[in-house]
Amino acid sequence: MAGVSLAIHPGDALVLTGPNGSGKTSLLRAMAGFCPHDGRLAYLDAANGEAVGEPVRHCHFLGHESALNRRLGARAHLEYWQALLAVEEAGGLDPATALEAVGLVDGPAWQLSAGQRQRLAMARLLVAPRPVWLLDEPVTALDPPGRGLLADLCEAQRSAGGIIISSSHGLLELRNVRQLELRQAVVA
Repeated sequence: MAGVSLAIHPGDALVLTGPNGSGKTSLLRAMAGFCPHDGRLAYLDAANGEAVGEPVRHCHFLGHESALNRRLGARAHLEYWQALLAVEEAGGLDPATALEAVGLVDGPAWQLSAGQRQRLAMARLLVAPRPVWLLDEPVTALDPPGRGLLADLCEAQRSAGGIIISSSHGLLELRNVRQLELRQAVVA
């Protein structure tokens, strides 16, 4: 990650801005561990400043593509992601409560609209807690109430000491947000 240096603390929110192709998604994907990079990523313990484990074990990635198996039901998706992601973490919502929190009921994913699929993807954030949320164009397909819901979830995450890092061309209304403008590709 040439030319990018930042420190983000519990409760912070950072929005990556810049034109298409400037590296916002690539930077988020590198932070999530999805692609190789030449940079150094470390998740530090707030109490002592020491690195703790792999950064990817502390992150959720939510993109504008919801990564859903359209043949499964909404609750089955959340049960799958909870089992997959909650290896060591506890305290996530049960799938039924997470569905309710994002305004959905159980049913086949193939019947969901694009905005409802994004809400289901948002529910994954709730069933397996992680301190860092990496959000790539998270408001894509969300209507104004859906964007408000996502903003509320992000603010609750921050209030609990979590971190939000988001790229966005759309409107994700968060308070006290820092911005990092990318002007060229940062990940090769």
